[in-house]
Amino acid sequence: MSGTQAKKKSGAERREARALQEQKEKRKIRIITISVVVVLAVLFLGALLVNSKYLRRVMTVVTVGGKKFTATDFDYFYKTVELEYQQMLYEQMGDYYEEMLPSTDRPHKSQIYDEETGKTWADVYGDMAIGRMKELVAYYNDAMQNGYELTEEALATVDADIENMRYMAEMYGHPTLDSLLAQVYGGSMNEKAYREVSTFTALVSAYAVDKYNSFTYSPAQLSAYYDEEKDMLDIFEFRYFLVYADKVDEDDFDSDEAYEAAKEEAQAESLAKARGILAGVETEEDFVAAAREYDEDTYAEDASTFRDYQGDWLGSIYGPWLREPQRVREETTTAESTSGTYAVMFLSRDNNDYKMPEMRQLLTLRDEVDPDDYYDDEQGYAEALAEADESARTWAESVFDMFIRTGGTEETLITMLDNSDDDREGGFYDRITRYTYDNRMVSEVDEWLFDPERKPGDSELVETEAYGYHILYFVGWGDRYCDFLAEGRMRERDFKEWNESLEQAEPKESWAMILTRW
Repeated sequence: MSGTQAKKKSGAERREARALQEQKEKRKIRIITISVVVVLAVLFLGALLVNSKYLRRVMTVVTVGGKKFTATDFDYFYKTVELEYQQMLYEQMGDYYEEMLPSTDRPHKSQIYDEETGKTWADVYGDMAIGRMKELVAYYNDAMQNGYELTEEALATVDADIENMRYMAEMYGHPTLDSLLAQVYGGSMNEKAYREVSTFTALVSAYAVDKYNSFTYSPAQLSAYYDEEKDMLDIFEFRYFLVYADKVDEDDFDSDEAYEAAKEEAQAESLAKARGILAGVETEEDFVAAAREYDEDTYAEDASTFRDYQGDWLGSIYGPWLREPQRVREETTTAESTSGTYAVMFLSRDNNDYKMPEMRQLLTLRDEVDPDDYYDDEQGYAEALAEADESARTWAESVFDMFIRTGGTEETLITMLDNSDDDREGGFYDRITRYTYDNRMVSEVDEWLFDPERKPGDSELVETEAYGYHILYFVGWGDRYCDFLAEGRMRERDFKEWNESLEQAEPKESWAMILTRW
């Protein structure tokens, strides 16, 4: 009996198992159906996001510190940092910069930036865009907490930018401004979206500028800072030239040891030669002559060995020696580099304790004379140059005479600037320095400006070899250059500290963010 009952029970279990299996299959089919529907829905929404300009303008793809950004906003920052990166490479590498960039005929997300990590160019620019957004939101939130409002002046810059873009659209044959904006910043960008994101960045920029300008310093603080940093801020005048070490070809040697020994020998010969040259140098004129004797072509001009650098431009090879306080004029030394040995002569050190001139000018340029128009006709070329100079001089003298006869005042000169070839607003120059590396005038103007007898209201017609004829009006003396340098460095330091004190919120990306990558 027990055996029969066991068989019946097993049959029931089998029927129950089949029922359970059928339920599982139905549930599985239902789950697959639901999954397919969800995937199709996601793909449909993704396609809408990618292809719908409206959705890209309104759908939030990332939130940073409570500030929401749409796909169109992200496109704007993505393209902005991409263009900035390209500009940076161009400035560093010139015409070769394109070799370091992704191809323009494929999406960035399909081009690998780092083979080891698999990072794409879309990841690179996308991360840079997010980094920019984090920084700007930190500024924005701080501005809001401090009740900052965008000024009419800053709003006017947004309007001016848009009008400039409108002009560019017309110039480059776009039917509308939206057409140009879509080409530059992505298909969903239009004037309204561009104005919104531009207003945001304008507010942030204006707030940062106001913050930078808000730091104030007393004369005592400026003097103390300059004294502390004088080795980096003083101006050093010196002469130098490089005595090259003979080049050593690694392929000419059987071992690394022999190659290194040959390089050391070439370097030692360079050092000995530089020391030998300087042994016969006592004056600056001797140094110039010695450089010319070493390399007549490179150092043909007297100025070719001369430099006037701010202390932090001197570098590590001969800079430490030049900065030493015991240096005396026409003292010399040698300084070894990887290419050979520098012969160096110290000339002077300036602590920048002078007031910067302010002036206005009315400029008359000489007409350009193309030497190609006078091939094998030196006399004709010289006569053409003389004629251009005479024409400029005659006109400048007549204008200067009128300037003097009508009062010779600053206001008088301003009314006559329509006759000037200088496009500087109001012909006004300030913060003029003595040294070539900074905001210096040409030597003839520089000499007139820094005449110790110069006083406000002075005027003169000055000829310069480089340009032509300058009617100069001396407005007055501005700040001391040493204070200007100190204040600039202190502002940069304090602004950096403030910037680093701001909390940068981590971005929260929505599912749609993955579809924004270019």
